[in-house]
Amino acid sequence: MGTGRFVEFVLAFPQLPLYLALTSLIPVTAPSNVFLTFVIFVMAVLGWTQLSREVFSKTLSLARIEYVRATIAVGATDSRIIARHILPNMLSHIIVSIILAMPIVVLLESFLGFLGFAVKPLLISWGLMLQDTGTFSVIDSYPWILSSVIFVLIAMFAFNALGDGLRDAIDPY
Repeated sequence: MGTGRFVEFVLAFPQLPLYLALTSLIPVTAPSNVFLTFVIFVMAVLGWTQLSREVFSKTLSLARIEYVRATIAVGATDSRIIARHILPNMLSHIIVSIILAMPIVVLLESFLGFLGFAVKPLLISWGLMLQDTGTFSVIDSYPWILSSVIFVLIAMFAFNALGDGLRDAIDPY
């Protein structure tokens, strides 16, 4: 099975149940830093597939450009073509894609923290703060506890604006 088929295989499964299943593998008694490291590892293991598809399709489109085909005709090695022509043209796309994926990471961490799968109470996260809003009496007594929702939204909009700004700055067309 090739790399492309493996990526398709990973993408065939719904992501959220996989996150919940993999984060439930670590014991509840584990220290907070180990638990957080494992959650970050799970997010990285399951989150690379979309970027992999984008890089693969971008590489295929860049390989068809005339100056890349000319360097192939001249006899340049594959590593030289990748280092001198494909990677510099793809680097901006990779940076923008990673920055535009950050709102998904923020929202996922908040959601997993709300469900109790992200960080433990010695650490703090927006999702853990939202977990305390489970009853209306808490919201009625402490309405400022919902401020974490505002900060999640601000962080998501900020990352989206940064990604859009970088995309416009790098490729103004």
